Amino acid sequence: MDTAVPVLLLDLPLVAVSLLMAAVFAEALHHKLDSMMRFTATFAAWRIVPESFAPFIARIVIGLEAITVLYCLFMPRAGLLIAAALLALYAIGMALNRARGRSFIDCGCGDEPVPLSVALIVRNAILALLAAAALLSGDIGSQSWGATLSQIAAAIAAVGIYRVTNVLIANAARFRLAGHHD
Repeated sequence: MDTAVPVLLLDLPLVAVSLLMAAVFAEALHHKLDSMMRFTATFAAWRIVPESFAPFIARIVIGLEAITVLYCLFMPRAGLLIAAALLALYAIGMALNRARGRSFIDCGCGDEPVPLSVALIVRNAILALLAAAALLSGDIGSQSWGATLSQIAAAIAAVGIYRVTNVLIANAARFRLAGHHD
């Protein structure tokens, strides 16, 4: 019986995924810092901590996202570990609120309010798994410059895919809110 890790997982590029996670968290961090009061209210609406602690914990979340960006850029393995944990926690928080029938609340992911959806949970779970799987990839120091540049290009493409996915999720939410159904 072969218990080796699938080659596909080992080939996930550490640099590309680290840059993707840095971009994802930098964008989320920008929106949170730009509208701190709205994010704090959104975080409180999730009802995962007592309301009196929500402003304090919201600031901790923002701090963790800032640390994630920096670590993904300068200490990729630690950054990916934090990114995977945060994304998994966000997905769990979203799932808990949907299970409570609270899908109408904002995800807190970006500038435009987007209600919690299965698509957001799946997006975060995929990103968390991607970050965790990238931890299995080889050492950055063992790569050629060409491989590193290819990974940077892959990260740019992945950021584009991430942004398009977010637009699709937001548009689907608007479509549902307008009274249209599948």
